[in-house]
Amino acid sequence: MKPKTKKCVRRADQARWAGSRNYQAYVTIGGKGIGKTTIVMDDIDEYLERFEKLVPAPMGPRAIIHDYSSAFDEVMTVEEWIWRLERKVGKKAKYEHPLEMLTWKDKKGYPLWKKGALRYCSKKINPDIRLFHEMVFTHVKNAFVVMDECSVYFKSEPPEWQRLLMYNHRNMGLELMYIFHKLRKVPLMFVEGDEITSFRVFKTGEATTEEYKKKLAGRYGIAEQLWEAHVKAEKAPARKTKSGQLTRTQHYELVTRKPIV
Repeated sequence: MKPKTKKCVRRADQARWAGSRNYQAYVTIGGKGIGKTTIVMDDIDEYLERFEKLVPAPMGPRAIIHDYSSAFDEVMTVEEWIWRLERKVGKKAKYEHPLEMLTWKDKKGYPLWKKGALRYCSKKINPDIRLFHEMVFTHVKNAFVVMDECSVYFKSEPPEWQRLLMYNHRNMGLELMYIFHKLRKVPLMFVEGDEITSFRVFKTGEATTEEYKKKLAGRYGIAEQLWEAHVKAEKAPARKTKSGQLTRTQHYELVTRKPIV
């Protein structure tokens, strides 16, 4: 009897369905109500569309968001996804935490969540936000991951559970998006190496004084470029709709590392 052999995926094939993005990490910085969510949703849609015909069946492109402020309300929640699954199979799912759905497999060993975007909403750093990072790090492969409101729970010296995802995301085929409200809230781990491909800078409402510039210069190795982007964003005119709502304002992108093709 001829022994069964496991089909190997060639590097060339991997590169083709990876869309030559090489799993980048990005930082978006900007105040409230100036268009961050809108443009990040465009990023998610572009990712899902780009990978639609490239990810090997039966899987599809996936995106998962930690939605701290419920800003991404057009995206299905993890809890709603579980509810739809329960209706489909006709029985209640057994779990202690909704993020356990990231571990669920079908009979062939593939994740039950096969494609599309989901969001998880929680403001509890422990255990929920930490669990989100740990579950994504352990169980999610080949996906776009968004962390909203990082200014709230990222400290100047992030703990290991935050660092692990940042420093190992390429090995898992993950693209990362970190969203901050203030430039000065961005931890050094994001700028001291080559982990971040680009910074997208919107208005933050922070000072544009020389004193503030010096504080940044002492903190960030790319302070001059970040400062220029910050000043331009602060001077850019805000765009409003007829009802007075802010629309997507002008922003500046600082590319710190060229994507590897």
